[in-house]
Amino acid sequence: MHWARILPIALPLVFGHQAWALDPTIVDILRLRLGMTAPAVLAHLAEQGIVDRHVQRKDGICTVEPRRRCSASIVATTKDGILTIDFAEATDTAATIQYQFTGRGVGEPAMIRESTLNRFGPPDAPASTAWCARTAAGACPKDRAYLSLRPGPGVSSVLVLDGGSRGEPASR
Repeated sequence: MHWARILPIALPLVFGHQAWALDPTIVDILRLRLGMTAPAVLAHLAEQGIVDRHVQRKDGICTVEPRRRCSASIVATTKDGILTIDFAEATDTAATIQYQFTGRGVGEPAMIRESTLNRFGPPDAPASTAWCARTAAGACPKDRAYLSLRPGPGVSSVLVLDGGSRGEPASR
């Protein structure tokens, strides 16, 4: 009996959908993961040829609401859009990774959504296309990691990977 053929079929039947639920804490966007330091992020971007004029580091960006936070960010221009990595003030590690895909045509958001679903599987919150570690009540907790795909301006799409430290996305 070939376990390699039976296991992918049997496990979902035994454990249900949750056995295969996406864990946002281990997801990567262009090989970037939550918790990475700025030097590690820059090294991964450089390995992919995203360097020099395509990368900007912004230090000390402060927000006012809901509480004052200051953090560094790295903004990188890729062939598909703009990648923004925000770092947690306390740990100086990646807290949020956002990739805004530049839409080039009317059908592109649907293609990006389909590609995202193919990569990450069915979302935990289908109406908002969000993946998270859900609670028993079925909600995505504000303080836990999540991945979401939402429409951006025009025909762009925005993929957000957040460690949960920055609050709740608009449609979670």
